[in-house]
Amino acid sequence: MKTEVITGSMYFIRLPKKENNSLNLYIMKFFKFVCCCFFLIHQNGIAQLPVSLQKVKLPGTTEYRDIYVSRSGNDYLMNGDIIVDQHNKNAILQGNTPGNYTWPKGYIPIEIEDSIFMFGFDANLYSAIEFLNNNTRAKFKPRTNETDYIYVNYMSTMELGFSGGSSWVGRHGGRQSLNLSTGNYRTILHELLHALGFWHEQSRPDRDNHVEILWDNIASEDNKHNFQLEAGTPNGPYDYLSIMHYSSGSFAKQGTVTLRCKSGTTISDCPMGGSDMSAGDLKGVNDAYWYNTSTPLVAFKSDYEKMRQSKLLKENTGPVVKKTTSFPKEPIANGKYKIRINHTGKYLAIEGASRDNGARLVQWDYVDQANHQFYVRNIGGGYYDISAVHSKRYLNAAGQSKADNTAVIQWDFANQDNVKWRIYYSNQGGKPGWVIENKNASPIQLQSGLLTNQNGEPLILWMPKRQDANDYEPFQTFSFEKIDELPMSETKLYEQSPGMKTKKSNR
Repeated sequence: MKTEVITGSMYFIRLPKKENNSLNLYIMKFFKFVCCCFFLIHQNGIAQLPVSLQKVKLPGTTEYRDIYVSRSGNDYLMNGDIIVDQHNKNAILQGNTPGNYTWPKGYIPIEIEDSIFMFGFDANLYSAIEFLNNNTRAKFKPRTNETDYIYVNYMSTMELGFSGGSSWVGRHGGRQSLNLSTGNYRTILHELLHALGFWHEQSRPDRDNHVEILWDNIASEDNKHNFQLEAGTPNGPYDYLSIMHYSSGSFAKQGTVTLRCKSGTTISDCPMGGSDMSAGDLKGVNDAYWYNTSTPLVAFKSDYEKMRQSKLLKENTGPVVKKTTSFPKEPIANGKYKIRINHTGKYLAIEGASRDNGARLVQWDYVDQANHQFYVRNIGGGYYDISAVHSKRYLNAAGQSKADNTAVIQWDFANQDNVKWRIYYSNQGGKPGWVIENKNASPIQLQSGLLTNQNGEPLILWMPKRQDANDYEPFQTFSFEKIDELPMSETKLYEQSPGMKTKKSNR
């Protein structure tokens, strides 16, 4: 077996020939929300998913080998976000350059799932694609009827198992998913580079010559699998600032680091893992896609929006088709709402109509008064803030906690993640409706269970757990019943709010 790489600082591999390219990728059903994790870690980090030893075939190899992987939806992930193969599926040979498994000369087609737009991920996705189009020889275009293409797929944090993304490495044929549970720009760019054929920099086979891994500082045994070596033979200088490199504190115990720079026998701290592509990253992509030098630039966003609007127009004017599902096409709009708990028929309220910081969110029979009503506002990136009408204070996870059983309370506005909520639709658990999930951690649920029917029952954060090998507890779902538009005073944040605003964030 021969493996080759493109010269450049970013770790890239030419992949071996695929003997059977007839298998399709797993098709991710629209809004199939299946829980895959027990809890989340830091923003942009990867969750502590259950880990198992599986026989898989990595791109760049011809034989199956034992690899520690985590289960994410229908996929197995290596090193956190790389989809690996269990079914004799491998990357396909590019015809114009023997031995090269990048995408062929010309444009790389991309199709985007509707929910990417629903949750506001499209702005950073467009930015990442257009950055690559404008600054490298990898050229993306909207997919029309191409057989091989990248399908950018939304997955909830629970379904994916963490706040981040996952992708195949290199071109695999057919529709290959690039999954996102966040609209974070760096994450999107990182996953696009995996799809182009690039691996993690800190997992290249010669990494021990360049970094020291402090194994005792890794947060848990289940996190150690994220540092497995990947396939191929690296070429080009090691790039600490690559967007494909972990940060020094990845998967670390609090206050420690897991990676340090190594130069010969000298060990030291140094910056790792850039927030954008490094000079070495750009060179790596340009070296890999050298044959696209003369490929004309495409205005991806403009072209895709034209296609999307044309598709929407056809859907709105076409024949009426009976639908078997009723997933909403649009996110929750800004406005004043009463919020019903679908499992009990009761409504969210601030306990005792209190205006104090720390008052709890509870369920109650609806009463037409302001503590039973909430301002809901889209703040971008797929997130909302929610404030009680009577107090003008914001729902948040108490103490910025990420733990199960964390109380949901009202407090003066502070621009912290615990006041930001993702609101997405779920058909899981027999009660279709909207899930309200904290950016820091987990969804909102009644403290004593989904069906607790008692007035005054408080709401907490709770990550659904496995009931057996395949199924998870259902989510608590909600209905948003609009009462009115946002008042003018709610169009801006209370930047000078007292209370929590005076407390410095640790982020």
